[in-house]
Amino acid sequence: MPINIALLLASTSAAFTQPTAQAVQPPTSTECRNLTPPTSINPKEYRRALTAADLVSLRDIGPANNELPEHSLFAISPDGRAVALQLRQAIPETNSYCLGMFVVPLRPGAIPQPVDLGGDLIRATLDGFGKSGMPSGIPLPITPQWSNDGKSILFLKRENGPTQIWLARTDGSDSHAITRTDIDIEAFRLLPNGKTLIYSTRPALARTREQINIEGRTGYHYDDRYSPVASNRPIAKDGLPSAFTALDLSSGTERPASDAERAVLETPAPRSPRGDENALMSANPPDAWLSTMGSTALIPVTRPTVRSRDGTATHCPAESCANAIGPIWKTAHKNSVRFLRREGWANSLTGIYEWNLVNNRVRRLYQTQDYLVDCQPLGDDLLCAREQSLVPRHLARIDLKRSQVELLFDPNPEFANLTLGKTERINSLNDLGLQSFEDLVYPVGYQPGRAYPTIVVQYISRGFLRGGTGDEFPIQLYSNAGYAVLSVQRPRPVGLDGSAKDQDEANAKNLVGFADRRSTLSSIEVALNELVRRGIVDRKSIGITGLSDGSSTVQFAALHSDLFAAGAVSACCWDPIQDIVFGPATTAMLHRIGWPKLIDDNPDFWSQVSLARNPRKVRFPLLFSSSDDELLSALQSYTALRQARMPVDMFVFPDEYHIKWQPSHRLAVYERSLDWFNFWLKHELPEEGRRQAEARNWEVLRDGHEKLREDQLSAMTATSNGKGG
Repeated sequence: MPINIALLLASTSAAFTQPTAQAVQPPTSTECRNLTPPTSINPKEYRRALTAADLVSLRDIGPANNELPEHSLFAISPDGRAVALQLRQAIPETNSYCLGMFVVPLRPGAIPQPVDLGGDLIRATLDGFGKSGMPSGIPLPITPQWSNDGKSILFLKRENGPTQIWLARTDGSDSHAITRTDIDIEAFRLLPNGKTLIYSTRPALARTREQINIEGRTGYHYDDRYSPVASNRPIAKDGLPSAFTALDLSSGTERPASDAERAVLETPAPRSPRGDENALMSANPPDAWLSTMGSTALIPVTRPTVRSRDGTATHCPAESCANAIGPIWKTAHKNSVRFLRREGWANSLTGIYEWNLVNNRVRRLYQTQDYLVDCQPLGDDLLCAREQSLVPRHLARIDLKRSQVELLFDPNPEFANLTLGKTERINSLNDLGLQSFEDLVYPVGYQPGRAYPTIVVQYISRGFLRGGTGDEFPIQLYSNAGYAVLSVQRPRPVGLDGSAKDQDEANAKNLVGFADRRSTLSSIEVALNELVRRGIVDRKSIGITGLSDGSSTVQFAALHSDLFAAGAVSACCWDPIQDIVFGPATTAMLHRIGWPKLIDDNPDFWSQVSLARNPRKVRFPLLFSSSDDELLSALQSYTALRQARMPVDMFVFPDEYHIKWQPSHRLAVYERSLDWFNFWLKHELPEEGRRQAEARNWEVLRDGHEKLREDQLSAMTATSNGKGG
């Protein structure tokens, strides 16, 4: 389903851990021997070309794209000397994951201590579009909590059954479940007394699903609960309440949580206005927070705010306080507040600021192009999960007095020894005057003066350049194969210009004349044309990729751009059939913002976007890598393209969702997309095996399309000669 993830997550929330089909097998201890990072690296051993498996098998802290930013990715110990976190490593050979909870001392070169190993991958479920508990491929961030004495951590773990709360000793001596619920525990919090734990479950969701099972005996009623593209049965409606339980850790007794205890767990962490940062409060009740003021409903202007002794709120007046993001915290001496904000060209930079509460002055302490994924105060410093263009996620301490950064924990020390293409940040201004930025990744072994085949990867380009949004298009694998890669940060949506009163109005503005799609495509073309002018990009050999919003841009480019010679997408497409496959509730929303109804034939509208309505106008070959969950939305375009003898191929991945989660699938998508572009842009075939057989099929598609064009040209020539005679 080619939807904008940012807008989707703005209207949905993570509901955590409902069980879904488990297609992977638990790994063996031998397979997981590499989960603990090595303490020393022999550069000669690892200095080699990067492979697809290197990217798939990275040790991850949290979801690769930080899809659930409201969750912290680590927890600092009470004494501030260590952190607890989960490491996750995919094993594509067995289609499995290695999972472990680690305690990492906060000093350079410290050895991480595994305190719990094993368990099943917990994937987040989403609430939104009027539905509850929709499965996803996004790994749930596991946020541990420390005991007050710092000798234990508590965390969520699933092992052959519902998700439970586990307790592990930080010396690694013991780890065990402390709950035995019949359904998944979704969230928990240890109260300040260190003796009582509050956790939540959703028995109402379990009961609703059982009622749906019973309903099936007499036939499901087709109504707003349906989304055929996601399920062939009704989906539980949203708004189902959670149940809250208090657990006494000393006695093991449980009781219903009080309203005050429930509020501790139920109150969500405030979200930042950008939708991709964490806005954390400093205490409960807070003495520093972000206030929304002087804003529209969709683009809040946030400012740091403090509570004075008499309870009144004071807002930071300086212009540099506008559009602050989390975290926000008071310094140890309590007379200053620190916060983060996005700034610079297209908000490509992050600044850390200090607001002096005595003299009301605001000064910037630090500015960076790095992606600060999750930050927490550590004394007078800031501890962050940080990413850089060529460096996967790691823990770093930012010394705000000296504006210096110290690497504390790198879960992938081997990665720096692989061959990587160097990067260059590019700032662009599109035809609408909107700012965007891109990261050019040079081919490994780049030679100045030579123009290279190029692949565009969309649509977020912050932090580690891995595989684009959804992590399906392996940037450094392309670079190692001799491609220049343009990683694109799309411009802000046209509808978010400050005038829209709600999400529907913003989406409607995006759709008028396909303004937002034209804006995004313009940003990409402006950057590419500049690189062609600089002699880096071969204009005749450019590929484009995309998932979600990126897939929509590829679809639009296929009908409107002459720059591209091949494309690859995940889910697809916008077509008249979408009224059927999306279901009544989503379809009603689409109609509100301007999409035509199925019964209203609107050729002018569909001529601008639908591949199914315009298969012979598609300008480049397309590869679809669809999840089975979203297959229906691709079938109309795929079928039309095949019937029109256009070069299109599709592979369908079982038990997958909008974001794919299975390691073997990710490896296959990585490798196949490289083969696809090698075939169309470099006229190369894989050397052997399954991958060569697939490419031989592409030869058939290519030859059939060329034969069609020859026949059409001959027919046109004959017609012209006949008229001339």
